[in-house]
Amino acid sequence: MEGLGDADIISMTIKNKLACITLAVDMVIQVMISGGFITFRFTLLPLHTCVPVVLAFAVLILYRYFKNLGNQSIMEWLWMD
Repeated sequence: MEGLGDADIISMTIKNKLACITLAVDMVIQVMISGGFITFRFTLLPLHTCVPVVLAFAVLILYRYFKNLGNQSIMEWLWMD
C-alpha cells in the first residue's frame, strides 16, 4: 500500500506539469493567431490516415497475444515471471 500513495503523487505531479505546458502552448498560439502573425488551419487528412493504421496495429497485437496465450496452459501462464 505504500507504493500506491507514491504512484498517486507522481501521476498527479506529471498531470499538473502537462496541464501547465498545454496551457502555455495554448496561450502562445492564441497570441500568435490574434496578432495576425500566423493562421491556424486544421485538416482531417492525417486523422483519416492514422486511425486505420493504429487500429490495425491494435488488432494485430491483440490477435498475436491471445494466439500465444492459447498455446499455454493456465498454470504455465500463471507461473510465468
